Amino acid sequence: MVLALAGSLTVATCIGNLRFQGLWRTLYFLPIVTTVVAVGNVWKYMYEPGGLVNGVLNALGLDSVAFLQDPDTALPSVVVVQAWASVGTAILVLTAGLKSIPESYYEAAALDGAGPVTVFCRITLPLLRPSLLLVCVTQLITGLQSFALIVVMTRGGPGDATDVAALEMYRQAFSYGDWGTASAAAFVLFAVVLAVTLLQLWIFRRGGEDA
Repeated sequence: MVLALAGSLTVATCIGNLRFQGLWRTLYFLPIVTTVVAVGNVWKYMYEPGGLVNGVLNALGLDSVAFLQDPDTALPSVVVVQAWASVGTAILVLTAGLKSIPESYYEAAALDGAGPVTVFCRITLPLLRPSLLLVCVTQLITGLQSFALIVVMTRGGPGDATDVAALEMYRQAFSYGDWGTASAAAFVLFAVVLAVTLLQLWIFRRGGEDA
C-alpha cells in the first residue's frame, strides 16, 4: 500500500505537468488489464539469476541477488510487483482528484510567493484527501487479499517466507481439508480488513469532514 500510494502520487503529479496526459495514463494502466498470471510469470523470469533485474545489477558492478529464492528478499520482491501491478488504478483516481482542484488556489498561492513544496503540502494534499483515502483503502484490501501473484511467483516459498493469509486459507481448505480453520482464518482476515479500514477512515476524517 505504501509503495503504490507513494508511486502513484508521484506519477500522477508528474503527469499533470506533461503533454499527452491521456497517453501516459493509458501506459500506466496497462498492468491492470494484464492477467495476474502473465504479470507474475514475466516478473518471475526478470528476477531469475540471469534475468533483466540481475543483468542491470551486474552492469552496475553489483552481485546477483536470489530475489525469489532467498527468504529475506522473496516477500519484498513480490510486494514490489504487487505495487507496480496495482499502481495504474491509483494513478487514475489521483489524476482525477488533481483535476478537480480549482486553479484559483494555485494562482493565489503563486501571488503570495508560495514555493512548490508549500503548495503541494498546503493545497494539493489537503484537497486530495478523498482520493487518497480511496487509494489507501483499496490498496490495503488488495494487499491483504493477495493470492494469485503469490501462487504464480513463489507458491508460498521459499519455506513459508511468502505464506500470506489468503494462501494459508487456501491450503487449509483444499490441501488439508481443514475447512473450520480456513473459515476461521477468513473471518479473522475480514475483521482485520474492517478494523484497519475504519482506522483509515477515522484518521483521514480528523483532518476535514470533506473526506
